[in-house]
Amino acid sequence: MMQRHATIALVAAVLGTAALAAPAFAQAQQIAGVTDESAGFYVGAGLGKAEHDGGCALPGASISSCDDQDTAWKVYGGWQLNKWLAAELAYVDFGEASFSGSTAGGGFSGETETWGISAHAVGQFPIPIGALDRLSVLGKLGTIWYDRERSSGGGFSGDDDGFAWAWGLGLQYTFGERVGVRGEWERYESVGSASVGEGDIDTWTISLNYKF
Repeated sequence: MMQRHATIALVAAVLGTAALAAPAFAQAQQIAGVTDESAGFYVGAGLGKAEHDGGCALPGASISSCDDQDTAWKVYGGWQLNKWLAAELAYVDFGEASFSGSTAGGGFSGETETWGISAHAVGQFPIPIGALDRLSVLGKLGTIWYDRERSSGGGFSGDDDGFAWAWGLGLQYTFGERVGVRGEWERYESVGSASVGEGDIDTWTISLNYKF
């Protein structure tokens, strides 16, 4: 838990520092004569649902109930390089998968929690059609460093961390020049291990972002 709080604080500090530096960087671009009006720093936050494939997998146990869906949320920031490409960093909390079951030694219950830090290249493809000219299709490809912890009776507790591929698709609508709303589906491939459950995590989120 302390590691998670420290990570959230670190991500917040990085995003905050970048937000403070963004106006100065933009001014430097103007002075140098290399201004791209679409370029700039942005931050955002999203809320939605996560589905944990493998979150209830317990070798050698009989599972009587499994809830592998939970609330997911994220905070993120990125640099819009040009009209079509951005680099993005995010903290993602996937919630938990909860389960109960039994072994020869008796019944047990527990949960598997997962969170991580992701880094993506984000492609944006504007739709230049009349009223849809503020709408863009999003494509994301990158990686996530994750931490997955299982708390359970029956000797099934454990912890695992590592890297996994991450990608996703979505739509973004921009209001004016600074505020936008996103709808995204994202997949994180083969998160975890046999000791804590291994499988893909899918998220569906709605996010609000602000460009400096």
